[in-house]
This record gives sequence, C-alpha cells and structure tokens, in this order.
Amino acid sequence: FEKNSTYISKNFVVVSIYYRELSSLVYSAATTPTKVSLLIFNAGSIGGSAGFCLGFSALTVIEVIVLLCKVL
Repeated sequence: FEKNSTYISKNFVVVSIYYRELSSLVYSAATTPTKVSLLIFNAGSIGGSAGFCLGFSALTVIEVIVLLCKVL
C-alpha cells in the first residue's frame, strides 16, 4: 500500500550513530602445528567431507523417491 508523508513522519525514525574514533584492536596468536594436531585436523576434514557427501546422497535419494511418487 502507498505511504504518504504524514504516515512516514509518524511511524518511522532515523537513527544516526557517530563514533569518536573509527579504529579497532585486533589480537592474533600463531602456533606451530604438531603432528598430532595435523592428524586430528585432517581426520576431521575427511570425516566432515564424508558426512557431507553421505547427507547429500541421502537427500538426493529422498528427492528422487518423492518425485517418483508424484509422477506415478
């Protein structure tokens, strides 16, 4: 529906936010990877990828079954 200027002036508000400084502080820490941490990271990556593929496959099978039920 169309909003006229009276409706807009009574029901909308404009908020302006000003900052004294536009700066941020960033903390970072770096560690050297160990063999155990690399093994755990790689196993997690493989497991995550396998779970994604299995989930995608299961979803595809369900979609095909639903499609066949609608067509037949």
